[in-house]
Amino acid sequence: MTFAWQHFKAIEYGYKIETLRVQRDGLAEMNRALHLEEASLRDPERIDTLARKLGLQSPQAGQVMHMDTVFTGRRNAGTGQRDPGRDGFCTIRKKAESHLAWTGHRPGRT
Repeated sequence: MTFAWQHFKAIEYGYKIETLRVQRDGLAEMNRALHLEEASLRDPERIDTLARKLGLQSPQAGQVMHMDTVFTGRRNAGTGQRDPGRDGFCTIRKKAESHLAWTGHRPGRT
């Protein structure tokens, strides 16, 4: 009786394993397809073409603010590493808000 039960369980687990393998292979294929789609969507030439169709232009000198150079967070006294304290983020926000005010853009309006 025990042998029959073990044999039945072995067959049952074999089917479950095969089902999971098929599912894994399907998910791996989907993952590969999604990575290809992501790569094509991130293509700079594609993005540039879409931006120009929307009427956007390349930024002029002085219009680009690199966040790593704007960040003014304090350094941790113990480790010497940057401490992303509130003043660093507030500085970034103030500069962004002043830029938006200067350009006349108001968030939430199109």
